[in-house]
Amino acid sequence: MSRTEIERSYNHGFNLTETELRRIYEIMIKQLESISPNQKLEEVITVKYINEITETKDSLEDILKSDNGGVWKISALEISLKTSEYEKYSIEDVEDLDEILPRFSGLRYRSSKTNYISITFGKARIFSDPIEYKVGSDNRDWVQLTSSKLNDRIERIKTVYPASFMRSSFIIYFGVFLTTASILLSLFSLNSPHTAPSSNQEIFMPLKYIWFGIVLSALIIAIYFIVKLCFSPYNFSWGDRLEEINRRKTIGNFLLVVVILGIILNILATFLYNLMFP
Repeated sequence: MSRTEIERSYNHGFNLTETELRRIYEIMIKQLESISPNQKLEEVITVKYINEITETKDSLEDILKSDNGGVWKISALEISLKTSEYEKYSIEDVEDLDEILPRFSGLRYRSSKTNYISITFGKARIFSDPIEYKVGSDNRDWVQLTSSKLNDRIERIKTVYPASFMRSSFIIYFGVFLTTASILLSLFSLNSPHTAPSSNQEIFMPLKYIWFGIVLSALIIAIYFIVKLCFSPYNFSWGDRLEEINRRKTIGNFLLVVVILGIILNILATFLYNLMFP
């Protein structure tokens, strides 16, 4: 019998609220009930905290009722659901008795169909993406429909920036490089003639442009740190964590406005200086 499995991942940050988590969980439950209406649902919910402790919860409500703050802030969450159907086999019809379950009234049982949905939020493993899910079944149409429903919900919680950008230090190195280069050019220009011996054309970059580069580089680095510290890429937005997220966003938005105004004023000042002192 053919089997269909889909595994997808998203390298994006997310803002997972209580409402969205309940909706995703509801989709998982309804999809499994639709394909295995009379089968027992097996559920495993695992939570990882920022203190590296991992716990297995009995239900979704246990997670949503947790404090989710301090050293017990959630850093990763995995929900795995599956149903298994068992078929009856008489002993005479079974060749490999090691694959079947214990005997009941002269018959043996073994698992013939397993349908499962698993979804993970956060960096549960070192090389994992922030959002991952797996769907498997013998029913290809069910797998595709379930995947489509999960995709729709994930699109609603994804943040606008890739998580890899938030964790990358490239912009820091770029900003430091620009700042260092601008300072070196500034020192070099202070100790060097600005005109060629046989003409009035400038050889070196004017100081006003060099200082413009220094200020702009510093503001770029400031924006990076503001975004990194105030806008977490992985947000489990309930409990104490929700209040912290809102407070950080308020501070971050204020600082971004200040820095962006600084960039605009820096550009405007350079433009006015060029008009007044061409």
